[in-house]
Amino acid sequence: MSENEQNNLFSVCSSIEFAGRKTMHRIATFTLAFLFAHTVCAADSNGNLVLAPTFANCGVEFASPRPIDGLRLEWQAQGDAWNSIDALDFPFFPSDSAYRGSIRGLSEDTEYSVQLVANGKAVAQGWFRTWKSDVPIAKTVELSADDPLPIVLSDQGSEDGWIRYIAKGGQPLNFGEGNTTPIVIDGARYIVIEGLRILGNKARNVFDIRDSRFVRIRNCNISRWGRTGEPRFDMRGRRFDPALPAEGYGINFDGAILIGRGSFGCVVERCWIHDPRGRANSWFYSHPAGPEAI
Repeated sequence: MSENEQNNLFSVCSSIEFAGRKTMHRIATFTLAFLFAHTVCAADSNGNLVLAPTFANCGVEFASPRPIDGLRLEWQAQGDAWNSIDALDFPFFPSDSAYRGSIRGLSEDTEYSVQLVANGKAVAQGWFRTWKSDVPIAKTVELSADDPLPIVLSDQGSEDGWIRYIAKGGQPLNFGEGNTTPIVIDGARYIVIEGLRILGNKARNVFDIRDSRFVRIRNCNISRWGRTGEPRFDMRGRRFDPALPAEGYGINFDGAILIGRGSFGCVVERCWIHDPRGRANSWFYSHPAGPEAI
């Protein structure tokens, strides 16, 4: 299956994995793994089987025009017995003409075989390998707040050699009071952003990730990003940019990390994202609108 076909199948986030991993002081200990049209490792001849692995789970989608009597999802690691999940965990969605479910509780960096079986016969077969936490680093690049903005990261590493970005001299990256997005990740492959302490500026985002594959942002401390605006209590308490007409929804979706369309395999883990410049309106008025972490 081509990458374009995968993107058509999964135009939105198909899997979010939360897992406590390597607790660090004052750093959030959950993982967010965002997959947009992730890996198809092997599939049936019609390309109907899509497998989207993360560290310990794998999303499974099987396209079918109609339900198949007795269809069962089975998987195994090499040398192990076959496991299966109940039909309730692999349901058929008539509106999408597809079965969907997840295989959970897997081991990292392990290859698994998958088969769909009905009436004793294999309907589709495939395989996948789960992600691993520790990736090989081929090169380390230093970043500085003195670099011209935006800092564009478009390096392409490989599965066998990731590119790591750290702060020059371990210093905080203070991007001041401008409104240019500080870091744009555009067309990158297999990169790690590690250990940065970032004080953002007045731009909507600190990281703008575009058309990139396998980006990991970990152990970072990010604060002071986003627009501020002025509260309009006649507009449900939401904040608006005084330089723009007070119409629409107001200031919203100013995320420290923006993962845009065309990107997949992006992981944000053990990061502390806190204290944006702006504020949200109270629930007293309506659903809050304002800054977000991711």
